[in-house]
Amino acid sequence: MILDCLENASLYYPVHRNFQKAFAFIREHKKDDLPIGRYEISADVYALVQIQPLLALCQTKWEAHRNYIDIQFIKRGVEVIGHAQEDSLKQAVPYMPENDIAFYSGKGNYASLKAGEFMILFPHDAHKPLLLPTGVEYAEVEKIVLKVRL
Repeated sequence: MILDCLENASLYYPVHRNFQKAFAFIREHKKDDLPIGRYEISADVYALVQIQPLLALCQTKWEAHRNYIDIQFIKRGVEVIGHAQEDSLKQAVPYMPENDIAFYSGKGNYASLKAGEFMILFPHDAHKPLLLPTGVEYAEVEKIVLKVRL
C-alpha cells in the first residue's frame, strides 16, 4: 500500500509500466466535471469516476483483487480507507474471477485521504474503501479509481 499526494506521483512510475498512463489521466481530469462512469484509457488501464456516499465501518467489507492494482484518487471530500494484508484476514466470500474480487473479514489499519491524495493498493493489499471519518454522520466523496492490470 502506498499513500501520497498527486505532486509525488512520478516517484511511482518505475513500479509499474502503466502507472504513468494512469496518473496522466488523473492529472488531466482532476479538476474536470467528468460524468460518473467508466473510462477506457488503454487495454490494461481503465478509470472509474465515482461520487459515493461514505459509510459506517459496519456497513463495509474488506475486498481484494488479483488481476488489477487500484489507484484511488480523491477529487473532493475526505475518505477513510482501511488497509490490511490479505493473508491476515479471513475470507468471507471466495474470489469471483468475473468481478476480480474476494471479500474478507477481520481487522486492519485505517488512513484518511483528502482531495489531491491517492492510495495505491496491490493484490496483497485488502482494502475497505468509502468509510466515514470519525465524528461525521454523512458525507460524500468524489474520486477516480484507476484499475491497472498486472
